Amino acid sequence: MSYAGHVIAMIQTLRNNRNLLKKRDKLFTGLNKRIAKNYRHRTKQEKTMSKEQLDALRLKLIRENRLLLVKKISTLVFIVVLIIVLFIWLNNVIDLEKLNERYGF
Repeated sequence: MSYAGHVIAMIQTLRNNRNLLKKRDKLFTGLNKRIAKNYRHRTKQEKTMSKEQLDALRLKLIRENRLLLVKKISTLVFIVVLIIVLFIWLNNVIDLEKLNERYGF
C-alpha cells in the first residue's frame, strides 16, 4: 500500500488540470439557444439540386475562378513591368560613370 499516496496525488493532479481548462458554453444552451434556433431556421434549405442546376453552378464557379486567375496574372505582370521601368528610369537618372568620376568609386 505504499503506492496509494502516488495514485491519490496523480488523481488530484488530473482533477486540478481539468478544472483549469476554460469552461465553454455549448452552442444550444442559455442565450445561445435563441441564436441557434434562428440559425437553424435560416439555414434550412433544399439539399438536393437538379443536374441542370449543378451544371450551371459548376460553370459559374469555373468562370469565376478563371476571372480571378486572369486578375492575379495581370496584376503580377503590371507589377513586374513597373519594377523594370523603375530600374531603367533609375539607371538613367543615376549615371554611374559621373558618380565614379566625381567620387572615385
